[in-house]
Amino acid sequence: MENAAVYFKITALSYPFLALSGAGAAFYRASGNSKLPTKVSVLSNVLNIGGNALFIYGFQWGAAGAALATLLARFFCMAVILYRLRMPGQTIVVRDYFKIRPDMNLIFKILAIGVPAGIENGMFQFGKLAIASTVSTLGTVAISAQAMTDTLETVNGIFSNGVGIGLMTVVKPLLWVGAFGIPYGLRAAGDVKFPMLVSVTTMWCLRVALGVCLVRVFGLGLAGVWIGMFADWGVRAAVFWARFVRGKRAGFMDLSASS
Repeated sequence: MENAAVYFKITALSYPFLALSGAGAAFYRASGNSKLPTKVSVLSNVLNIGGNALFIYGFQWGAAGAALATLLARFFCMAVILYRLRMPGQTIVVRDYFKIRPDMNLIFKILAIGVPAGIENGMFQFGKLAIASTVSTLGTVAISAQAMTDTLETVNGIFSNGVGIGLMTVVKPLLWVGAFGIPYGLRAAGDVKFPMLVSVTTMWCLRVALGVCLVRVFGLGLAGVWIGMFADWGVRAAVFWARFVRGKRAGFMDLSASS
């Protein structure tokens, strides 16, 4: 816990750098130049890895060394992005940062979509914590197995998450794509509350409640956790697909026609 606290305190200092570099990279992506942010990100990660090796193994700074490497890498990424934004001849040039004023109408429109999506993601993380507490009762072997499987399972969603941002058609496992791919289209059409309500409901009723019941009551072990997860995905996929086909919307666009 002491190491975790040290790591958190140092990396927390890098949050402003991370936010500024992300905002600056968004200007480049909006202008069609995604190569520069990618190159800077790669260099930043190389710096981070090299800093970890130097501070942890060279200076023996432990968790503080790992956090310091992350801090320096994020500062480097921010400095390069903001410096390049000032150069003339680009599609978007940003120099007078203090003259920038917020567009409140646009901000409220973004928040109307982002807040429900954020609540949905937050509840999803709380649900994962509830499942983790149940897995912890099964012993160290089960905990290790679940951690490894969770890591491998993320591969299942990498491509759908990336492509889903662009709202393209994907072919992956059927349940996962239906449960997480279709909501991208719903949210893009302004239908954000329905995916949030469905996701939160299925998370707590199926992934958490059913999973805990199968583990604690029926003694299915890790199999109960994954049965609850697949049930969550299946119900989400069915409900989202039905809403997409019917073209239900929140006064924006006909989803089935636009597909």
